[in-house]
Amino acid sequence: MNKKEQLNQAFSQIDDRLIEQAANVPKNKKTLLRKWGSLAVAVSILICISIGVFHTIHHMNSPDIPPIDINPSVVSKNGWKTVYSDESSLKKTKTGSNEFQYTLCIDYAPVETLYENVLSISPREDALAEMFGQWMISQLAFDYQQHFLLFSEAFLNNTVYRDFENAGLTAEQANQKIAQVAADVIGFTDYRVEYTILDIKNTPELLQQYKDEYKTLFQEADLDIDTVEEVCEYTFEEVNIYFNEIFLNRTYVSNIVFYKYNGEWYISPEMLEDDLCIDLVLSEKGSNRGYYRSRYISGQVQNIENGYAVLGSENYFLIKDDDIAVGDYVEITYYSVGLEAVRVSDGESCHIGVIAEVKKTDDM
Repeated sequence: MNKKEQLNQAFSQIDDRLIEQAANVPKNKKTLLRKWGSLAVAVSILICISIGVFHTIHHMNSPDIPPIDINPSVVSKNGWKTVYSDESSLKKTKTGSNEFQYTLCIDYAPVETLYENVLSISPREDALAEMFGQWMISQLAFDYQQHFLLFSEAFLNNTVYRDFENAGLTAEQANQKIAQVAADVIGFTDYRVEYTILDIKNTPELLQQYKDEYKTLFQEADLDIDTVEEVCEYTFEEVNIYFNEIFLNRTYVSNIVFYKYNGEWYISPEMLEDDLCIDLVLSEKGSNRGYYRSRYISGQVQNIENGYAVLGSENYFLIKDDDIAVGDYVEITYYSVGLEAVRVSDGESCHIGVIAEVKKTDDM
């Protein structure tokens, strides 16, 4: 059984009841996210595919490897502002088209290893590290207009966009619908992603192994993998994702691979194999399925914190236009993508949703 078959078998056995139990996860338990059950499922599922793909590759230094040539055009036109802390770290900020606030914090350790492996690259010039951060954030925010810019359009035309057409939508219409779903069901307004790059590999041996591994995938998209010019593999340390500076989700990333095709660098297309864009496009408001699947809770509002109504100290619900006060007894219908997170303040697990409807009730 191959890795993808194992992954599919594992997800087929997930019980929806587990989603309802997210708030009861023991303190400090490290979790990944479930389909229909997590904001970062877009991260965890896709990263799981890449974990281990190149785990048998051994680092090979070669004085004959030329400096890596990265064209940063894909990431330089998207409104990111850059602040350099020092030679080994940087921070980028952006206000997205959906008015969400994004921050990427990238650290390198050890810098000497990076310079040894990829000769001329430095944090200030590392467009691929920025691409990884934008890939992650665009998934979390369902900002697919940004997300798709990180992949080859030729590959998208023969895969994802074809699926959009089958759903009766153009790529532009699909992106608009995805943005609307996010506006309705995502319980966050800002994201801060922090990650450390431990190592970068860019060798002829890695290129050949990549061509052997993904030849069929490129053929299915009517592309010739022999035209891939270079491959670059990044190894990451723990990745921390902060939402509204209240919640923290830890995602453990092993590797991600970039490839150079027709002179441009892109994120490896296998990261689209289990992408949720089709599920998002097929979500219909009022259907009570997909990302519009609603849930119900009743109780007393214990606190109002940074725009969230808090019930029972561990259930947070993003308030939109509703009039809710501390002490109110309420019945809340909410959307939840089931993010398993902890509070930054005390490390306690919590459950986050978005209020779809709220009714005030008498003392329960």
